[in-house]
Amino acid sequence: ITSSSSSSTNQQVNSHYHQQQQQQSQQQQPAGAVSRLQELLKAHIDETFAYDKQAVKQTRLESSDVTKIKEEHTNYVYTLDESESKAIFPEGFPGARPYRPVTDEKGKPLFPQDVESVFFWHRNKLYCDRRILVRKSTLSIIDKIKRLQDGTDSLAESRGFLLDGEVGVGKSLCLAHIIHYCRANNWLVISLPFARDWMTSTFQWFRVKGQVGYYDQRDTATEFLQEIKKIHEDKLSKIPIRLKETVNLILEEVEGTEVEKPTNLMHLIEFGLGDSTQSVPTALALREELNHVTEYPVLIAIDEYNSLFDETNYFDKFGRLFPEQMRLIARWRKFDGKDMVNGTMIAAMSYTRPSRNKFVITPELKKSVCRIPTFSFEEMKVFLLQLTASHQLMKKVDDKLVNWTIAMSGGRAKIAEDITTFNP
Repeated sequence: ITSSSSSSTNQQVNSHYHQQQQQQSQQQQPAGAVSRLQELLKAHIDETFAYDKQAVKQTRLESSDVTKIKEEHTNYVYTLDESESKAIFPEGFPGARPYRPVTDEKGKPLFPQDVESVFFWHRNKLYCDRRILVRKSTLSIIDKIKRLQDGTDSLAESRGFLLDGEVGVGKSLCLAHIIHYCRANNWLVISLPFARDWMTSTFQWFRVKGQVGYYDQRDTATEFLQEIKKIHEDKLSKIPIRLKETVNLILEEVEGTEVEKPTNLMHLIEFGLGDSTQSVPTALALREELNHVTEYPVLIAIDEYNSLFDETNYFDKFGRLFPEQMRLIARWRKFDGKDMVNGTMIAAMSYTRPSRNKFVITPELKKSVCRIPTFSFEEMKVFLLQLTASHQLMKKVDDKLVNWTIAMSGGRAKIAEDITTFNP
């Protein structure tokens, strides 16, 4: 009996050991297999999608120093690698929303992360590596901004820049180029690359006390302030508060509670982050203060600007809430670049998604409109060459292909990419 019992125990131990070994091997094998599959897939794509490397090289600038780009660099491309892209555009690259995993209706990922990294590796890479085409229309706007920075010109008459044009002509890319230029020249840049998120957020809204029909997006404002603090803490700590209304606005919100008066914009933001009920009033006060900053040139850059006038995804018991009722949206969408002492405002329209409400450009706002043109022959040729380098385009780029692409896309880069590339 003792021998039988011992044998049974050993079998259980061995069985348990083998199960552990199998589980460990199952956990280790997919990672190695996925890595190997990635290498094979990339090697196969490199061999299959061969492209003219010399032609691509001739279209690219050796340096990504945007401050040295001049008119003779028109129709060239400069490249930002992953680290540069994240450093220059920490809020996100305009026009390129982060890749989100495929999920079910409950939000659970349908595929393991390792599997997605194989089959969608080209998307992840394109999200990190940025290639910016130097266009004449962009350089003309930058030239005006240079004169503003040098004090040789004033943008008071134009109020700022509203980038408009057909869908897919590169309005967001133009905005990205300008943001890069301003940050490289030590501007204080407040960037909102995905304005539509303010309209479709799943965060809760709150009624504004004493103001019937107005609402606050406290969580959205908190995220916005946290991002600004993380990126611009060094600059904001050197900028004093200039408006008495700013301090009064905050003190009125706390209803007589003893609080230390903020003295600079960094204190103001920390005050708003310290209490979620103060996040929206702080964001409103910050926007007013930015109009009076003199220590640094200020750029307020908003992509998907027209979406801030569309219907929101917020409801109360009476129905859908309008953007005019949301204090955060209503203030930050106000196009008042002419009121900025040392800076300007630039916004880009977006037509990639249908809008319920048509945005109307008022006669006064027309003074600020900058039409971004469709791609010329040379611009389209350079653009297609970049697609071959990223293994998206599987054809030789010649004059015939360029002319055909322009005819079919109307010179719009986004549509040109869709009709010429392989996008699974």
